[in-house]
Amino acid sequence: MKLKSLITMLMITSLLLGCNQESADNTVVEQSSTEANIVSQEQEVTITTTPEPVETMDSSMKEETCTISAKAIETIDHHGNELLIMRSEDEDYLDSSQGFSILEITEELKEKMINVSWKEGCPVALKDLRYVQVLFKGFDNNVHIGGLIVHEKVSEEIMVLFQSFYDSDFKIEKVRPIYHYGANDDLSMEDNNTSAFNYRVVEGSSNLSKHSYGIALDINPIQNPFVRGDHVSPEAGKAFTDRSMSEVGMIIEGDPCHKGFKDNNWTWGGDWNTMKDYQHFQKNIDLKEVTSK
Repeated sequence: MKLKSLITMLMITSLLLGCNQESADNTVVEQSSTEANIVSQEQEVTITTTPEPVETMDSSMKEETCTISAKAIETIDHHGNELLIMRSEDEDYLDSSQGFSILEITEELKEKMINVSWKEGCPVALKDLRYVQVLFKGFDNNVHIGGLIVHEKVSEEIMVLFQSFYDSDFKIEKVRPIYHYGANDDLSMEDNNTSAFNYRVVEGSSNLSKHSYGIALDINPIQNPFVRGDHVSPEAGKAFTDRSMSEVGMIIEGDPCHKGFKDNNWTWGGDWNTMKDYQHFQKNIDLKEVTSK
C-alpha cells in the first residue's frame, strides 16, 4: 500500500498545530525547524519543533520544544479505500490489514484484562469474547481506529453496525476497551469513551450488568448521560440532558445509531421509564446463550 504524500503532510501539519500555539499571553512561538520521520507498515512518526526565541512584552526571551510521538497506520476500510490513520502509542490496534476486523482475545489482551475487566466468576470465558476493531469518524472529523470487546455471538453484528455509523458520519469521540481505565466505569464515562465488556454489577445493585456478558455498549457517555432524578452521570453530561437538542455525538431517536441498534433487536436505555441511560444499548438475548459452560 503506497503512502499518499499529501495525506501524510496534512496529518503532520495537524499534529504540529498542538505545538505552535501561543505559549503565554502576548507571546507567539514561531516554528523554525521541523523534523518528520515516517517508516514502514505501522509507521512511527516523530515530530520535533524547536521555535526561535521570541521577545515577550516584558522583553524576556522564551524558548520551547515540543515533541510528539504517534503511529501512522496504513489500513483499508470496508469499501476497500486506503487510509492512513494517526494513533497515539497507548492505543490498541491488532490488525492493520483491515480497519474493521473481528479477532480472538490474544495473550497480550488477556494480560490486560485478567483481574481488571475480567475476573474469576465472570459468566463469560475469555475464549468466548472477541475484540472488534473498528474505524470511526471522530469529533475532529478525522478517521480513527479503536476496539470493542464483546461476546462472540454479537461480534459480527457490532462490526456491521459500526460500519454503518462510519458510512453515515455518526461521530464518536473514543473507542477503547475499559481496561485502559482500570475497569472504572466512571473514569471511562468522564473521558467520553465508548466501551462494551466489563465484568461489573449494575450501579446501586448486586445484579450483574449486561456489560458482564459482552452484550451491552455505552456510546459517547457525555453527550448521552445516565439520568435518574437529579443525578446525572458523568457530570459533564448535565449539558446534554435536554434531549430536544441536536449536538454532535448525541443519540437521537431515529438517527443512524439508534435505528441501527433497534433494527437489530437491541434495547435502548433512553426508552426506560424510571431512569434514562441514553448512552446504553443492550442485546435482547437469552443469557443462557451467552453464559459460558
